Amino acid sequence: MATIKKKPSKSTLYYRKNPEAHAKKLEYAKGYRKKKGPGETMRFYREHPEAYKKKLEYSREYNKSAEQRAYRSALNKANRAAGTYGNGDGLDVSHTTSKKKLVLEPQSINRARNGSGGKSTKLATSKTKGMKVVKPKKPARRKT
Repeated sequence: MATIKKKPSKSTLYYRKNPEAHAKKLEYAKGYRKKKGPGETMRFYREHPEAYKKKLEYSREYNKSAEQRAYRSALNKANRAAGTYGNGDGLDVSHTTSKKKLVLEPQSINRARNGSGGKSTKLATSKTKGMKVVKPKKPARRKT
């Protein structure tokens, strides 16, 4: 059985003929690469370990509160009901801005949203009442 080779793109062919242009492109792109490393908050806490210790103490106490425990247990219950708890599918049950409706969405989106300022940017996506889970619609399959 013969393998079919993919035809190279025009830009690939151009850079094969002009290696200097390719090197120039890569050099230009270096300035735009995202720099890895700790964020501003973590840098502050590394410079001020006593402040970090105080923050951890506060977080520990806050997460022990009855309100936070109830909040976590409600989300875990909804996650189990949706069938996504612990199965590694990468989905979270997440609150909408109304804080009463729950929807399924990728973990990466859910956990990244509230990083800046702690204010949710997600709108309510269903008209259900209470804490019900709305599963995302699957795209229709193409008939071949």
